[in-house]
Amino acid sequence: MPFLIVRQDISHMQVDAVVSPTPQSMLPGDGGASGAIFTAAGPDLARACAMLGPCPVGQAALTPGFLLPAKHIIHAPSPRWVNGTKGEEAQLRSAWQAALSLAARHPFDTVAFPLLGAGAHGFPHHIALRVAAGEINSFLLQLDRELTIYLAVFSRRALTASQKLTQDVREYVDDLYVDERLSRARGWRSRMAEEEAVRWDRRRQDSDAQDSYTPTEYFPGDITAPHAPLDSTQIEEGIGDASPSPPRARPSFPRPDFGKIQHKRSAPGPSLETSPGFAARMMMLIDSRGMTDPEVYKRANITKQAFYKIKNELSQPRKNTVMALCIGLQLSLPEAESLLALAGYAFSPASKPDLIVRYFIERRLYNIVEINSMLFNQGFENALLGNSSL
Repeated sequence: MPFLIVRQDISHMQVDAVVSPTPQSMLPGDGGASGAIFTAAGPDLARACAMLGPCPVGQAALTPGFLLPAKHIIHAPSPRWVNGTKGEEAQLRSAWQAALSLAARHPFDTVAFPLLGAGAHGFPHHIALRVAAGEINSFLLQLDRELTIYLAVFSRRALTASQKLTQDVREYVDDLYVDERLSRARGWRSRMAEEEAVRWDRRRQDSDAQDSYTPTEYFPGDITAPHAPLDSTQIEEGIGDASPSPPRARPSFPRPDFGKIQHKRSAPGPSLETSPGFAARMMMLIDSRGMTDPEVYKRANITKQAFYKIKNELSQPRKNTVMALCIGLQLSLPEAESLLALAGYAFSPASKPDLIVRYFIERRLYNIVEINSMLFNQGFENALLGNSSL
């Protein structure tokens, strides 16, 4: 997968390389992710870093992983937060760019990053996250091969967006989610009231019917009355008559002539065979936007293999994959709803992850790293977009 968020100690990850926010002096003792990596890697790492010498912010260096499960360590010194007026954000971007560039120059398949700048270096989490999202997204769009980037964090709180964005998303979700619950409650109460009214009406009808009931009177000579008893004369005449009496003509009752009922025909709708399916509609959208296949599946955070299975109709995409493709295609909300419907899905007002994704699409915010960070922060780790093979 191109990008995944995991809640794990980065020093325990079995990947091709882990990124350490090593101090510019390349000496251990900085605390945070760097301190954990130096401790787990053993004393050989400190000796190797001392031989490399100082490494300024905006540059990166590579060493073996030594005792780490990871094979290599990318050392990317990051700046410390002062007050936001010292160019800290630009320096943090340069640290990300140096680490990502070094990873791209080596045949790594998996690289794990901490949230550079956050924690021991003092960056506000929402600024560190914004920088990470922008740099990871730009890097993956330009990369011409598959590389999985992990963002390793200790807790959901590490991936906190700006206070305004977080509050906006919560209000949006709560409004629609509460409205849906109220609507369902009102519908349930209405159905209960209707059913009770029907039951009461049936009881009233049954009571009226019992009050108006009078038993049928039968007469011995009336053989047309149902269950009327035959007298002895009728029985003897029936037995002694050798010639059977002609059959009694069956009474005719009016009945509907079902053969002649005419039904109005509705106007013919579009043929399902001529309507484009999900894959065809997706390709039409790609062409109409002047996009390329790699651009779409990278923006959607899905693998090349998964994309081409969907494109060639070899597999049915899951719902979170379809929503990821809506992000990759940068669709408007009506377009996203239409594409979801073609795959047999819809944004559910009873699903908070759906509403979070809907919020970003409605506001045309298409950075999937930011969207997944918000989902992760809100506790929906299993609903991240594009984090499955299909």
